Amino acid sequence: MLSFVHRLLNIPYTMYVRTDRHAEGKTRATVVFVHGIGNTGKTWEPIIDGLPKDMRLIAVDLLGFGKSRKPDWLRYDVAMQARSLQTTLYKLRITGPVIIVGHSLGSLIAIEFAKRYPRRVASLVLCSPPLYDYSNASKKSLRLKADDVLRDFYLRVGKGNKARLVKLAAMAMKYKLISPAFSVTDENINSYMATLSASIVQQTSLVDAESLHLPISIIRGKLDPVVLLPNIKKLQKINPQVKLTQIAAGHEVTGRFIPATTEAILDVSLKS
Repeated sequence: MLSFVHRLLNIPYTMYVRTDRHAEGKTRATVVFVHGIGNTGKTWEPIIDGLPKDMRLIAVDLLGFGKSRKPDWLRYDVAMQARSLQTTLYKLRITGPVIIVGHSLGSLIAIEFAKRYPRRVASLVLCSPPLYDYSNASKKSLRLKADDVLRDFYLRVGKGNKARLVKLAAMAMKYKLISPAFSVTDENINSYMATLSASIVQQTSLVDAESLHLPISIIRGKLDPVVLLPNIKKLQKINPQVKLTQIAAGHEVTGRFIPATTEAILDVSLKS
C-alpha cells in the first residue's frame, strides 16, 4: 500500500532526519544540510558542532542513502530529492526561508530546491559543486572539454561492475582515502548508480544557478579534480550574487573545509 501511494500517486517520501538541533532563544537562522552522493548527514557533524546555539540546524539523509528509504524503482534525480526535502521540512513545520548548505550532489539538490521553492530559501552555501556544461556532449570535436571527459568517466562508472565498485569503496574507506561518512555497500549500490546517472550526468544545475536571485556562496578546494573552476567563473559573470572562496583542500568536507563552511554560513546568516 505504501509503495502504491508513492509510486503511482507520485507522492514524495520524507527523508530520515539525522540531526534536528533546535535554537536556544530567538532563532537567528534555520540551516538545512544536504550531503553528497554516497554520504549521509553524518558529513556535517564537525560543522554543526561549531555553529552558534541560536541557529536551528537540520541534517538529512538523502533518499537512497543512510537511513532513508531506498526503493529500486525511484528515479534518483535532483527534482525528486528536492520534492522530498520540501516534504520533510513541511513535516518539521519549517515554513520560513532557510539557508541550504549542500556538498557535491547536495549542491545540485540545493540549486533545484531554490529554483522550485524560491520563497523557501534565503541563501545557498555550495561546497564542491560539480557544475558541468554538457551542451556540446553530443557534438563531435577534436578538442575534448573537461566537462565531457568527466561525463564520460561518470558514464563508465555507472556501467561498471557493481560488486567491484563496492569492494573499491570498502578499500578506500579502510585506508581513509575518503570521508568517514562515505559508504557504498550492497544495500545502496543501486541507488548510488541511479543517482550518478540521473543527478550528476543528466543535470542542468549550472544553467539553473544562473537565474537564482539569492546569495550563493561557493567553496571550492583547489585540489578538487571534479569541480571545474572555469564553470564557476562563468557563473559568477552571469550571476553577480555568486561569491567564490577557494581553499587548499580536495573534494570532501574535511580539514580546511570545516572552518571555511562555518564562516560562509555565519556570513550568509547575517544577510538573510
